[in-house]
Amino acid sequence: MKRLVIALGLAALAAILPPLAAEAHDVKDPVCRMTVDSDTARYRHKLGNRTFYFCSKQCQGSFSRDPAKYEKLAAQLEKQNLHTYTAALVTSDPVTAGQPVTMDFQISYADSKKPVTEFEVIHERLLHLLMTTEDMSWFEHQHPVRTGDGRFRLSWTFPRPGKYRLYLDFTPADGDNQVLPLSLTVGGGAAPTHALTPDRKRVKQIGDLRFELKIQGEPFRMEKPLLITYAIRDRQGRAVRDLQPFIGAMGHLLAISQDGKEVIHTHSLQAASQPAMRGEREPFRVTPAMVTDRGPAQSFKLTVPTGGLYKTWAQFARHGKVYTVPFTFLVQDLWAKSAAPDRAAPKPASIEGGVQRATVVIDGEYQPGQVTVAAGRPVAITFVRKEQAGCGEVIQFPSLGIKRTLKPGDRTVITFTPKKGGLILFTCGMKMYRGHVAVK
Repeated sequence: MKRLVIALGLAALAAILPPLAAEAHDVKDPVCRMTVDSDTARYRHKLGNRTFYFCSKQCQGSFSRDPAKYEKLAAQLEKQNLHTYTAALVTSDPVTAGQPVTMDFQISYADSKKPVTEFEVIHERLLHLLMTTEDMSWFEHQHPVRTGDGRFRLSWTFPRPGKYRLYLDFTPADGDNQVLPLSLTVGGGAAPTHALTPDRKRVKQIGDLRFELKIQGEPFRMEKPLLITYAIRDRQGRAVRDLQPFIGAMGHLLAISQDGKEVIHTHSLQAASQPAMRGEREPFRVTPAMVTDRGPAQSFKLTVPTGGLYKTWAQFARHGKVYTVPFTFLVQDLWAKSAAPDRAAPKPASIEGGVQRATVVIDGEYQPGQVTVAAGRPVAITFVRKEQAGCGEVIQFPSLGIKRTLKPGDRTVITFTPKKGGLILFTCGMKMYRGHVAVK
């Protein structure tokens, strides 16, 4: 994952270091200068006593062909011998909603004003252009093409009038990865606005596919890693296993703060994490079921630098079509009190006829996510599956050896008697939905 600080100045590059054994680390890919997770990075290259990690097979190949070049560049960047850059936008005509316009982007050195002429390829492109309306109700990810005079050009038709935010994402050959902001006003009438509010339900239907979120690491707090997994199914509820790479990755995740000042662009994790890598800072690990090559699950690690509202867009490809999946989250500040989401609030079991009873509804998640019982008494938990498709088709208690298949509308009772205090985990078949019984 990379944090992109929106400023024309360049932030200092963190040193590229071998990972410690205690927990996963964010390290720089020496080729594209994007940040990757050393624990789950599949592509790596050992040079002497140092290991370099890469976001893609393409970056690994570039490094292998000329390791001296990238090792030298990494050393320069570690010394903060860096350039700063500016971006300018010229349009062929006044920009009006519904009318095509040609946009030319020029990237230059801030000190000399000379155009930047050499760029690294980042996920199959020299330049990524992220565009949103100011209220973030509209989003687009495009790739301007380089012209003979060194500029980048894109012909585009904006859908509605109003203020837009444009972000140029690129890596110059002699510098760190950059995201430079530009603003654009599109004429053609009054600008509609939509209030940005957090999504309470973590299921979205986009075209013919259903996307369900499972999040580890909540509550979502600034500077705290979060693991977000997308489970993907078709209209019939079948797991999708034929995703295609989209511009060099199986999945892209963009996150932008409500004020537009913070942008995070990360990619789906490449492999499962090692059990020994579970550190206190990241109390989760990536299982093989969460990083399947072509579906039905893709996972991302996301860390944001500030509190407030963030809108995210995940992008996947299938059968030549790109699916863009939006979700909005409220992120706590560092000083905010930690509180579990309402839907996961602990619920004590009731006692009927000497049996501790509770009901858990399955609808995009477990509601509630925790049931509290006493040791030494029989427990009966009724699982009600409301969703028609999704991960809730299986309920299992791994430590108890219990596994049941659920149909939509089913009421399935799981019974057991806990003998001692502790937590008893229950999950869906893919371990996307997770809850637990707290035994007192």
